[in-house]
Amino acid sequence: MRCDGSDRVTSHKTVRRDYLRRAGQTMLELIAATTIISVAIVPALRLIRQRIEVSSDLRHYEWLHCRCVAKVEQAMARTSASWLMTTQQGVLGNVDRTPFRYALVTSDQPSAGGVPGKLAVIDVLAYRDQNRNGTFDSNEIKVRLATKVAKTLTYQEIANDR
Repeated sequence: MRCDGSDRVTSHKTVRRDYLRRAGQTMLELIAATTIISVAIVPALRLIRQRIEVSSDLRHYEWLHCRCVAKVEQAMARTSASWLMTTQQGVLGNVDRTPFRYALVTSDQPSAGGVPGKLAVIDVLAYRDQNRNGTFDSNEIKVRLATKVAKTLTYQEIANDR
């Protein structure tokens, strides 16, 4: 007699056949599981990819800001010492195999916000040259810093060791 009260006797062959019939998953169960996983994983992977791109852009902004500040400081020192108005373009370096460039303008013209012979405007634009064409495009990330420098004899005397 069995535990459930029936007198039915099952053979090994019957148990084995029932086990073999349920050993795998049905196609419907596999499709349902795949659908559930894809609904959950695809948005999560998209979010991860976007966060990686944002993290990369943030790192590039930080790098650009540091280099832009350095260019502004160099231009301030050069302008206060010699009062030469210049325009420069160049390469700042590469990060993640992407070139970074800058454009620097020093002017004492009123149209730029300066006063001839008295006040110079220094404007630096640093940008990620994503398409590698050597010019700034509106869709490229950038950092722009500007400042003004007054012409004083003290700066020029210090620069010329007088």
